[in-house]
Amino acid sequence: MTREITSDAQLVAACRYLALNPVDAGLVVDPLDRPWSSTRAHAGLEEPRIPLVESDLRSAFGDGDDWRERYRAQIRSTGDGASLPTADLWSTPCRTTWQTA
Repeated sequence: MTREITSDAQLVAACRYLALNPVDAGLVVDPLDRPWSSTRAHAGLEEPRIPLVESDLRSAFGDGDDWRERYRAQIRSTGDGASLPTADLWSTPCRTTWQTA
């Protein structure tokens, strides 16, 4: 099933979900340790191996120079909801529409 991503909160949640998949699968302990993922590049820890369009992700994290720090914090959050967006993920509008497969 696919679901259209229509808000910044949804984009952040989808990126966090994708980054944590290798952790949930037991492949790594820290999502930033997975070398075959764009997570390290988005976090600013290495150059991307392929061209990445990050404008929407940057915008979702506040569009400031420190957006990668906020991205890293979100990826490394404990999952207890403390640092996750509190808005209803499927009702807050976004500037760009993304679609997941």
